[in-house]
Amino acid sequence: MLAAPVAAGVGIAAVVIQAKGGMLKKVIVIAAGTAAISLYDNAAAAAGTVLLTIPANTVAGTIYDLNEPVQNGITAGQVNNSPALEVTYDD
Repeated sequence: MLAAPVAAGVGIAAVVIQAKGGMLKKVIVIAAGTAAISLYDNAAAAAGTVLLTIPANTVAGTIYDLNEPVQNGITAGQVNNSPALEVTYDD
């Protein structure tokens, strides 16, 4: 299992976690944010099939246990004040 951090949002950015298909295992909220964040089945952009949306003000320590296959990759759509995450996945 591999892991990648997604920093708390300080701007709008597509954060590529994995640029190929595989399995999205878990997402852990490390620090709450006042904005929502979504993860997409995409190798490079915050667009396409939504894998998970974490609502605004989700409590730090919340764990999403997904075990969801992805076809293209995993990209987070970071926005201002989105939460900090730890994303685990397999190739």
